Amino acid sequence: MIWRLEYENAHGDVARLDIQKGDATPVEIIEGTENPFLLSYELEDKNKKGFIMSSFADISIYETDTFNIDDLKTLDETALSVKWYINNVLEWTGFVVPDFFSRTIGEPAIVNLAASDRLSALKDATLDGLDEYITLRALFKACLAKTGLSLSLAYTVDFKADTTNIMD
Repeated sequence: MIWRLEYENAHGDVARLDIQKGDATPVEIIEGTENPFLLSYELEDKNKKGFIMSSFADISIYETDTFNIDDLKTLDETALSVKWYINNVLEWTGFVVPDFFSRTIGEPAIVNLAASDRLSALKDATLDGLDEYITLRALFKACLAKTGLSLSLAYTVDFKADTTNIMD
């Protein structure tokens, strides 16, 4: 099931939010509040060295008969995936954090979800079965696989030392 919200953002772009549980069909159109998707970034290391920057999304959707707390309940951290598109280009992907969703009581009721890109999961992750020598690209891909997301790695940058102009 995919619950889909399409709206125009503050810049006039067409935004789409897909929340998926299980199969990709059927697709149900849902309605969001005035701030349906708020994305924020946070450095994992508070001293601003920026080793890992995680992103988090706050999602607010009006409750329906099939989009409600009872149907969303799960203990699996990867059961509810979130994809956010701008002008049909995937801009962000993550998972709903099971412990961080709630229902606002009232009419209409609002389901509030928190989602994460799970990059913070890399902080304490270990990688097993690596070759003695590995490329940076292969290392990045192995690390990203630990998040549970299938992120494409389009570019990597490599730096090499210039040993011809070493100053004492």
